Amino acid sequence: MRQGDWKLIGNPNDPTKGGALPDPVFLSNLAKDISESENLAGQFPEEVARLEKVHQEWVAGLQI
Repeated sequence: MRQGDWKLIGNPNDPTKGGALPDPVFLSNLAKDISESENLAGQFPEEVARLEKVHQEWVAGLQI
């Protein structure tokens, strides 16, 4: 899920080492960390919650 400078990934994998990361979500601010090297989810839980809500609303709107 991406909105503005924020990008949220659920069940993230580490492309450099392979395998899943221990965190259930990975939040990055692309304006400040283009390489997405630091997980900001713990520092910005309100952004995680906001982006998760936006994603859930989008999924609910899908007609499958």
